[in-house]
Amino acid sequence: MASPDSDPNWPTPLNPKPTILLIHSHTRTPAEPILPDATWSRLHHLFTIRTLPPTVTTIPAFLSHLANEEKDNIAAILRTGWLKAGPHADMRFFATDVVPHLPASVEFVTCSGHGHDAADVRALAARGIAYANTPDTCTEAVANTGLHLVLNTFRYFSFAERCARGTSSGGGGGGGAGGDEGRKRKDDELSWYDSRQLGAKAEDPCGKVLGVVGMGDIGTRIAIKCAAALGMRVAYHGRRRNAAAEEKLAVLGCEAVYHDTLESLLREADCLCLACPLTEETKGMLGKETLRLVKKSGLRVVNIARGGLIDDDALIEAMEDGRVLGVGLDVHAHEPGVNPKLRDNWMTTLLPHIGVCSNTTWREFDRVTFENLETWFYGDRSKVPVVNF
Repeated sequence: MASPDSDPNWPTPLNPKPTILLIHSHTRTPAEPILPDATWSRLHHLFTIRTLPPTVTTIPAFLSHLANEEKDNIAAILRTGWLKAGPHADMRFFATDVVPHLPASVEFVTCSGHGHDAADVRALAARGIAYANTPDTCTEAVANTGLHLVLNTFRYFSFAERCARGTSSGGGGGGGAGGDEGRKRKDDELSWYDSRQLGAKAEDPCGKVLGVVGMGDIGTRIAIKCAAALGMRVAYHGRRRNAAAEEKLAVLGCEAVYHDTLESLLREADCLCLACPLTEETKGMLGKETLRLVKKSGLRVVNIARGGLIDDDALIEAMEDGRVLGVGLDVHAHEPGVNPKLRDNWMTTLLPHIGVCSNTTWREFDRVTFENLETWFYGDRSKVPVVNF
């Protein structure tokens, strides 16, 4: 195993070594992050690492734990793994009302993930605490999820799967009129024959316009996948044009058309894919007023960003009157809850916020989070992806 003696590139630990509090999802065996042994040894060489126990499952318990640990002069708090899994799932460790109670010794927080809406980064900055995330670690996983949802909004494969799973295996009657094949297994289930209505409803996405809101790393990757795999045209809206994304799509022979307003994009899009951050400005951006602007031929809606971007009631109303023809959601307004009207509507494909949930992504989460930590204390801080300074 690597050590300071076998690897001369290891830096000399600070004196004293910084103490960090590690928060991770505890959903793995072993429970430690997914890191090579040499990397884990290196981190223990450079830091004193304390782990938040899995029994700490409430914010008051977290604050009590911090009060007891404050004597150790915690310099950084590191949260890795999947933030929505394990005993600490969905705990807002860096919310507005929690930040004032963090130990005075904390100078750095780093969390896995692409966004930072679960933390009050301004409140952290006001206390002189830098906050870093792990950009581009989950791009491929979320983009693959987006591609799946886009296709499903046109072809309704989720409904078709329900039909197949609700179908009787039959009693060997050969599928004729006297057999059970294709019939419902239970009265409240769909059958093989229910799927035939898709012939009049489903469309293929080739040639349709994908409207991307938020042409960042993930939005760009979804656009590339949909253009290359599905033959879709691409339009997008964001705070500014993304020339680099346009160039990548041009290589595929796809011209990405920029719209400076969401309203303009909605008038052109056949499928709208939300891939932007949730902010005060974007909250509820897809609501009653904006959904009135969709094309007469209807709109498909995909959301792989944050549930709060959509007004569920307005979306359901638009589905009921035919303006929205299909919906694919990986995120929801009130997670872990799912709106029952969306859940029970066969035009929807619903996922439980698992876009990032791949082992590939988790490995990258851990690698980059700890890389942020080491660079902050032992390297060039300008290279750390701090979002609030």
